[in-house]
Amino acid sequence: MSNYEKIKQLLDDLKVSHEILDSKQCSLDLDEQIKSLGLSYRECVSTILIKNSKGQKFGLLRRDDRKLDRKKLEEYIGKGGFSMCNGDELEEIGFEVGLLSPILLSNKFDIGIKVLVDKNVMEADRICVGMCSARYTLKLDKIELFEILGSYELADFTATNPLRVDGVGKADVKKRMVTGDRPTFHTFPIAAYIGTLQNRLHYQYEYEAFVFIADYHALTTHYDKIESIYKNSLGLLKTYLSIGLDPRVVTFYRQSRIPQIFRLHVILSMITTLPELERQPMLKEKIAAGYKLTHGLMGYPVLMASDILILKSNVVPVAKDNQAHIEITRDLAERFNKLYGKVFPIPDGAIGDVIVGLDGKGKSGKSTGGIFFTDTTEEVRKKVMGMYTDPNRKSATDRGCVEGNPVFIYHERFNDNKEEVEDLKTRYRCGKVTDVEVKTSLFNAVERFLAPIREKRAEIDKKGDKCLIDILEGGEEKVRRIADSTVSEVMRVMKY
Repeated sequence: MSNYEKIKQLLDDLKVSHEILDSKQCSLDLDEQIKSLGLSYRECVSTILIKNSKGQKFGLLRRDDRKLDRKKLEEYIGKGGFSMCNGDELEEIGFEVGLLSPILLSNKFDIGIKVLVDKNVMEADRICVGMCSARYTLKLDKIELFEILGSYELADFTATNPLRVDGVGKADVKKRMVTGDRPTFHTFPIAAYIGTLQNRLHYQYEYEAFVFIADYHALTTHYDKIESIYKNSLGLLKTYLSIGLDPRVVTFYRQSRIPQIFRLHVILSMITTLPELERQPMLKEKIAAGYKLTHGLMGYPVLMASDILILKSNVVPVAKDNQAHIEITRDLAERFNKLYGKVFPIPDGAIGDVIVGLDGKGKSGKSTGGIFFTDTTEEVRKKVMGMYTDPNRKSATDRGCVEGNPVFIYHERFNDNKEEVEDLKTRYRCGKVTDVEVKTSLFNAVERFLAPIREKRAEIDKKGDKCLIDILEGGEEKVRRIADSTVSEVMRVMKY
């Protein structure tokens, strides 16, 4: 029996008054469903499954004109952040990816998940929820839904979502997430998990997600290392998949296979001033690192803007060191819209933190080193045990400084045992713990973090490169169709 049939059976058994709405389509696009049914976002409620830093799972019910507020949510699920349950985890507890229903969180199904209902859900008398089928939506009284649901906690964990217009059929803005990486290496340091990858995992089921491999961007600094770009591109895709980005809901593609990007790039370059490009902080960093000032390196932000705008992205997860590029993208979108006609939404950056390097100097990145997702256990051990600590602490009995200490920065980010972290901090400040113990504890924490990722990557390796190429080519076909539409609209407003 499918989940859809289970829900119908339960409603019939309980004699619950309800209406099943048929959207006459098989699509996971929430905006299109709401538009086709003539509903408003305020009366529609989505079910989201997340897990906190300790692995505890929560079912969240939030209204569709609202978005999750990470800080508010942590008050209920604990500090340390959270991530969306991945496809395998959803299937383990009886859900299909992207097709959830609050009714299946009922304690009658005994799946051991704590349910949080956002207080804004309670404002409507009748609400629409999922039926575990892309085609059907369930409409019923709020009171009866919560009687079926059973145990839940009323909470406040959302904020207004400006991308969701409240009103019947107003689904004009499609939520999209677009982000990418240069294949200058075949993997990432785990610091990138905090900088950008964690946000991608968080958004992949909430947004129409696109993640691209920026192989032309790689030429800005690696034009003389072309032979490695193909290999590194597949390596990055393996990392995406192994950390939990789901190819069933995320579209992966190579930048070089989307020629429409470069057509838009030429147009945007015509309305970009040289001083804008000269002020970008990352350009100064690259020149200081010894890279040649080429036309491509100078114009990097314009090409990045084209990557984002060709898909009319609404949100772009990037690390803080890329924030300036998002600002340039926003400026170019606004400038184009004002000059020629409104085509592009103004994208927001989902900005992640940049973590200090293992040596306490600068940031941890692909070019500066760090602990990598593909490192072996012995490589991780060597790197952790060699990490920089408080230079003023000569012995274990000296009081140490936790703030700004790379070992504790990594503890806070990657150690899921928060009680242990607090105990180590207290003893470190009092001079009652050795650096060896603190680092050994961090090594164990990083290994726990990496273990499932290594296991997943091993499974991917067994499938061979053809599986990866198929994923990319399928994504590229989809992206070219969207990009064609955008270019046609650009040409129309420019009267070409």
